[in-house]
Amino acid sequence: MLTAQLTIAFDQRYIDEKTCQSLVDQYRRVSGMLSNLITYLKDSRYRGTKYEKPATKSMAEEVNEILQKIRSEKDDK
Repeated sequence: MLTAQLTIAFDQRYIDEKTCQSLVDQYRRVSGMLSNLITYLKDSRYRGTKYEKPATKSMAEEVNEILQKIRSEKDDK
């Protein structure tokens, strides 16, 4: 995670403690915002096509389609 990388950067003295803490706070804030956005989008009408259920046909509709194909094949002969 990013917090681990920031801790390593602080331990190696690439960044000071104040910068490290500021970046960790910003990370947590943005992470929370993204989490809330994801939750909102999952429950909204703006969900992607991945969540759409495919159209299903009833058994009667499927049988009628098969019968129509058979009848049209007979008529063609």
